[in-house]
Amino acid sequence: MEKYKISFFSVCQFNKARFIPENYFALKNFYNDIKYSVIIPSKEINQFKKYFKEKNLEVINLVNEEEFISISEVINLLKKELRAKHIDINLIDFKRIGWYYQQILKLSFLFSESRIIDKIIMIDADTIILKKL
Repeated sequence: MEKYKISFFSVCQFNKARFIPENYFALKNFYNDIKYSVIIPSKEINQFKKYFKEKNLEVINLVNEEEFISISEVINLLKKELRAKHIDINLIDFKRIGWYYQQILKLSFLFSESRIIDKIIMIDADTIILKKL
């Protein structure tokens, strides 16, 4: 079992990273023994590392989203299912795939994290924590 009592996590692209330090420090004020993880695109790992180092937040756990599945794998699976069901791929709005991908990442992390920590809370990357949840 992990040493943390509660785990918080977000799925985030770097353009929303500015909210994370504020939330991390707010959560530290409200809770003892927390773990904070951020699931991020593989191409943005260095940006996040640099940003969190500047903010003295190297304690935040960075998780490469491709640990679970890449967006290209999700798109390929979707296309395979569409072909198998004889659905015209041109009828699908692939612009929305990012939202579905994010949901897959959230669930994947939740199931993985629940093996080691009992209490897990997902926070949207652009949420600002004002009081204890």
